[in-house]
Amino acid sequence: MSIFNDSSVDRGYTFTDNIDPLKSNDYIIKPPENREKAEIGRKPFELIVNSADRNYSKYPYPNNYEVQLKEDLKDVVSAELIYSDIPRGQYQIDTHNNLLHFSETIVNKNNLETEKKIIEIDPGDYIDLINGENEKDLLADTIEKELNKQGESNYTVNYLARLDKYILSSDLSSKNDDINRFKLHFEGNKVPYGPQSIDKVIKRNIDGNIIRDDNGDALYEEVKVGDSDIQYIDRSIGNILGFNKENYDGKLKGTVSVQEDTPDILVCTDNVFKDILEGHWLGVVKPDESKSYRLKIEKVIDGRTIQFSSPINVEGIEEWNVFSGVHIAPSRREKLNERDYVILKIPAFHRIESYNSAIEKSFSFLSLPMTMTESLAVRQIKYFNPPLPRLSEIKVEFLNLNGDKYNFNGKEHILYFSINTLRQSHKYASQSF
Repeated sequence: MSIFNDSSVDRGYTFTDNIDPLKSNDYIIKPPENREKAEIGRKPFELIVNSADRNYSKYPYPNNYEVQLKEDLKDVVSAELIYSDIPRGQYQIDTHNNLLHFSETIVNKNNLETEKKIIEIDPGDYIDLINGENEKDLLADTIEKELNKQGESNYTVNYLARLDKYILSSDLSSKNDDINRFKLHFEGNKVPYGPQSIDKVIKRNIDGNIIRDDNGDALYEEVKVGDSDIQYIDRSIGNILGFNKENYDGKLKGTVSVQEDTPDILVCTDNVFKDILEGHWLGVVKPDESKSYRLKIEKVIDGRTIQFSSPINVEGIEEWNVFSGVHIAPSRREKLNERDYVILKIPAFHRIESYNSAIEKSFSFLSLPMTMTESLAVRQIKYFNPPLPRLSEIKVEFLNLNGDKYNFNGKEHILYFSINTLRQSHKYASQSF
């Protein structure tokens, strides 16, 4: 018989309802006398994470790395970021927001649209204004030069400080004197938004015909059902310029006519000329697109009426379509000279919930200073209940709001944490932290 179930062996104690065997032997470390009311002390540690201490061979960039602690911290109850020195290293225009997509369409019976053209802006800071007859900043000047290099029409791009908006305009000209419509492309992929359900629908080909199997039975496919949203085209500069996630083809609402007694006055059925500026160009096109005129605006009389620079043959110009060569950003430009916003992700310390997938389960959402010398003081804390059993490494990742990694351009940073641990193992503690 084993001594573990032999009742005749003297063990120094007997199992009764009144005696705790763990307290009956001095060589056993005893828990507190009153476990429910015991005050469990905390032991603070100060932890400095310097991105320059990372393994450069494994983590070449300071936006994503992992550092090992020299000693494990056990039973962590809180981690607080009490100070940070994070430089604003990313350029205003970077590789995640430096593409402008546009196209030109010759308006005639063939309606020939050129392939979508892409302007790539070199990464850099573009906040300086250029003095001159028209208000410009460096970004407007750069885009204008690239449009004129790739496009067939003549282009101007202005930043109007009084409106805080960008204006991209074309004279709608082409080599064969047909109107050359100017289109901006910002609309990207459609993505699910919010809760989605799965539904089965009949599978169809590109022509809308039902796809069947070898037995002639209709095939089904699963689709997500729910709200959706539109993204910008990948790497689009649209948000910086103040344009929405849509395409702009210049077509104005309503139709226009010219009266015989006022051959230099264009009247529209809708109030569409309120945002048109003098000196810009319009194109009026016959509904069957067999004929068109390119008109330079001399005066905006009101929202429905404009005067153009030279009279035209008004015969038959009634209820024609009208296209503008001007695209005025509907929103004020993204502030190029203000702070950057970055997301700090530390998987062990995640504390923020958000619908934005980049912010979801992050540790902190930070506003970076404009100057490289200005430091950032923050106090953000993560509590652990139950305590985190062991902390042996810190994984750090910095993201832009769209989920791309923040580009520090080689600048290092420092994160200063205050870490609190239990002085006594939490297996005896019933307190919440």
